[in-house]
Amino acid sequence: MYKRQGQSSFFLRFLTLGALAHVYVGARLIPDAGLSDPGSAGAILLLILSCILIPLGMLARSSVHPPWGDRIAWVGLIAMGLFSSLFVLTVLRDVLLLVAWLVDLATGLAPPWLALRRATALAVAGLALAATLVGFHNARRRARVVTVDVPVRGLPADLDGFTIAQISDIH
Repeated sequence: MYKRQGQSSFFLRFLTLGALAHVYVGARLIPDAGLSDPGSAGAILLLILSCILIPLGMLARSSVHPPWGDRIAWVGLIAMGLFSSLFVLTVLRDVLLLVAWLVDLATGLAPPWLALRRATALAVAGLALAATLVGFHNARRRARVVTVDVPVRGLPADLDGFTIAQISDIH
């Protein structure tokens, strides 16, 4: 009983932190992106969908029949990859904007704030999508095979030409 309670407590904290991270990204990017009302609503819906898909993807393989579980996990893990890039880039954007604000305070060289905020919000979304596509491509490509000869002094004649295969995770 205690183990199950601990697991559900962890999962509840995980969901809460995930939801707060999604709210942070949405609050920092959507208002600055200069989207139309339907565009903003679409962005909010995508963040809500991401917030739902990430935990579903993590649970799907163990709780859903294999073909559907694999598909749900696949979509959820892609959402996780996209959101992780979006989150990190949003934090970096906020650091950049903070530095620009401090430079403005120190020097009085006011950057075009509206344009800077809009450009960086759109850049974060574009870069996160690009990083996800590159990651997807790299994860789906065929791993290359490398043949390496390792000379070993004193190797018994019976082991000459012996082959060892090492399989490494490609991501």
